[in-house]
Amino acid sequence: MSLLFVAAVFQLFDGLQGVTTGALRGLGDTRTAMLWNLAGHWVVGLPLGYLLCFRWGLGVVGLWWGLSVGLIDLRRRADPGLDAGRHAPAARVAGFEASGLSGYFVDT
Repeated sequence: MSLLFVAAVFQLFDGLQGVTTGALRGLGDTRTAMLWNLAGHWVVGLPLGYLLCFRWGLGVVGLWWGLSVGLIDLRRRADPGLDAGRHAPAARVAGFEASGLSGYFVDT
């Protein structure tokens, strides 16, 4: 398997995790994003990459597969965290206040 293919898989999931954790950070939930990145990169990706690269002899392709699996695991964990019910009120308030229109409306 070519390194270019593995890098393409990596880039796809790296983009998804960047958007997902960025959305959580924007909603003020920085702890969840930090824990996901810690687990995905350091607990899953790097150890698996080490095993594939050095123990099972796959070389740099194995290292990148390990990191890719870590990102896929991170993305898998992200789905429950973006539950609309948990973050929707904060997102509405933050978006409304950021729009600059909050001073024009009276909540009745």
